[in-house]
Amino acid sequence: MSGIKLVFDLHYQPTMFDSELEILAKQLEETYYLMYKVKHTFMYHFTSFGGKVEELLKLKTCFKWHIHYSNKDLFECDKFEVKDMIYLTSDADDVIEDISPDKVYIIGGIVDPLIKYNLSKDRADKHHV
Repeated sequence: MSGIKLVFDLHYQPTMFDSELEILAKQLEETYYLMYKVKHTFMYHFTSFGGKVEELLKLKTCFKWHIHYSNKDLFECDKFEVKDMIYLTSDADDVIEDISPDKVYIIGGIVDPLIKYNLSKDRADKHHV
């Protein structure tokens, strides 16, 4: 399967309450189904997969979804090169103008009703993404 690589970085699970993890699992499910309906082909990846989110998604038969699962951290996973990564975060200074199938687009899997500023931006900066 080829297409635009979209990674959900689930590294942030330990920073969230169970209620936030439930919201995250629901958002992942909704995102998958919405993207499934569009004409573009996406290659979905979940990194740092496990814990409460895995438990919740198992209830929704997520293992039948066309997603690549890894319990490894995004930056320990050997599937992607840092030079190809673009970490999408509302805290970023840059705006992407177009999407390239050669890049890996990362969304931080975090629900933060109290807004934890720069959490995903700091993680991306630390790894030079």
